[in-house]
Formats: sequence, C-alpha cells, structure tokens
Amino acid sequence: MKSTPVQSLVTTWLIGAITGTLLIALTSPLFVRSYAPLHADAVRRVWTLPPGQTYRWRSEGYANTSIGPHGMPGRTSLDGPKNPAGPKTAAGPGEWGTRLALWGDSQAEGVCVADQQKLFARIEAQTDDKIAVLPLARSGEDAADWVTQIPLVEQPFQIDAHVLLIVDLPDLASAVNAPVPPPSTSDISAANSAIAARLPAFIIQAARHLLTESDDTTRRKLRFGIGPVAETSANQLTTSPAIEQQRDEIDWQSALRALRQSTDRPIVILYAPKVPQIIGNQMVPSDPTAESFAAMKPIAESLNVRVIDARPALLKSAFAGDWPHGFQNGQIGAGHLNACGNNLLASLLVDAMKQPNK
Repeated sequence: MKSTPVQSLVTTWLIGAITGTLLIALTSPLFVRSYAPLHADAVRRVWTLPPGQTYRWRSEGYANTSIGPHGMPGRTSLDGPKNPAGPKTAAGPGEWGTRLALWGDSQAEGVCVADQQKLFARIEAQTDDKIAVLPLARSGEDAADWVTQIPLVEQPFQIDAHVLLIVDLPDLASAVNAPVPPPSTSDISAANSAIAARLPAFIIQAARHLLTESDDTTRRKLRFGIGPVAETSANQLTTSPAIEQQRDEIDWQSALRALRQSTDRPIVILYAPKVPQIIGNQMVPSDPTAESFAAMKPIAESLNVRVIDARPALLKSAFAGDWPHGFQNGQIGAGHLNACGNNLLASLLVDAMKQPNK
C-alpha cells in the first residue's frame, strides 16, 4: 500500500528527529558541559561535586577537571608536604608553612582550564612541589562561605595558611554574613534524586537554554513583547557612581575582623579584579572598585592580613599581548582566568612568599 504524502512527511520527520538526537547524544561530550548531582561534604559541610568524577566544561575554555576528595577541583588527593612544626601564626618569609588552602569563587576553581593549568597547580609547580595547595574554591562562593569553612578544615587538612583570591570586592565584604548553614537532610535527599543523575547532559543543557537566560538563573522571557526595546550602551556597562558609593560605604573593619577571627593562621588576600576589560571597542584599564580597595587594604594589614595587589601585573601582561582573562571561544579580556592569568597570579604569590610581610 502506497503511503500518503502526510504519512511520508511524518515518517521523514520522525527519522530525522531520532537520527539528529542520536548524533547530538554521541557528540555532546565534545560541546556540552557535564552535570552531576552535588554531594554534601561531611567535613566542609557544603555542597561539592562528587569525588572521583571528571567534570567537563565547554562554555568558556575547554577542559576536563578531575574532582578530588572534598570536592577539590583538579587535585586528586590530600597528599603533599606536611609541616612537622605545626601551623604558623605570622606571614613572614618562610613562615607560611607548607600547606595552603586556596579559597575563592569560579575564578580560583578554574574549571575553564586543564588541571595542570589551574592556579593551585601553578603555585605548586613554581615552588618545586615544596608547597601543597588545597583548592577549596567553589563557584559562587564568597567570604561568608570561607569564614564558615576555615575552622572546619584546618585540623583535618593540616592547613598552615589561607589564600583568598578576590576578584569582586563585595565577595570579601560578605564575611560579616557568616556562618552559612550546612545542607539539610531534606536537601541531601533531593540531591541524591536530582535530575542531573537521571538525564543525559545535552538534554539538561537544552532545557536550561530554553527556560533560562545565559546566566542559567534568570527565567527566560518571551522573545516578543509590546513596546520599544531598551538599548544598552557601552557607558551603561561600567560601574555607576551609585554602586561605587555603596561599595565605598562597606564596613571593612567588621568584615576583615570576622575574617581574622576565623583563624590564627596567616591569611593572604590576592586581589585580582578583571582588568583590563574591553567594553564596546575600547580597552578600559581602570578598576571600578579602586577606592574601595584603597580603603580596605590598610585595615587588612592592621589586622595582620596580607594583601597582594595583582592589578599592575595584570595590566602589564595585557599590554604586552598576553591577556590574563578570556578564551578563544569567548571574549578576550572578559570572563575567567586563562592559563596565562593563573600562571601570572601564581608567580605573584610565590614571590610574595619569599618576602617579609611589610
């Protein structure tokens, strides 16, 4: 019996849909980030990626990350130099010990680059493996999370000093909001049955792109509407005076005191904002939170919190053509630290370790 045009069309459509889906399923590991249900770490009392997983990132940069114990990105064990003399309590030359905890957000987490190019790995490489750096950074964290976790990890992980990579100064100011409550029993149960464990990554990715904006959190609006579309100029992308004034009013004394009281061990702030940036067709070398940083630094140092300013080195590198931020499949000068940026920050930190605390 000869098929009708409608039957032929439906058959062709079904074959095409099935074939296309299979092709996407087979090639998705090359182009789609992976998804995995989060794991509630018993020591840190926060959500981490499950140890033993390989997490792939494809949105910006192109790398696979090995997830180690306690959710450490790129480091597969806690092994490394241990300080037999115990923890140090001052950040002078040779007084940082041999085991550093690295805190930060996605910039320090570094899933955009290969494990050997991550910040913690570059620090270890430049110290001839005499220093063990435990990468405890997680995407989206701020000082409230770090201050909560610092007392929990020091003894189990034998931490001698803490390094905080600060890209956005408000992240540091949030130390006054600690402690952060740990995951609840119901949260853990929900995570264990999460959709990430049940569906292929390309289906989850497609659904997220359909339902949310590019930030993966804002619900996507209809692609049509009534009325004119608001335009965003390059000038609107810079920090407004109101925002800068709000940042200048941060109570740095309280924030840094909360940080200092979380540990008696050395704390080092590595300040590395995203400079320079390309906005529109222009390079913008200025740091929009420079005044806030100038207010924060002397207060930090008065509390024996060491501050390393990476801005001159970041600008010098970019002006020489080695941009510390951005990737070939993204925008140069924007986004996360690349291999060049991680290596640069590692050099600054290693050089500081050789110098007395001023």
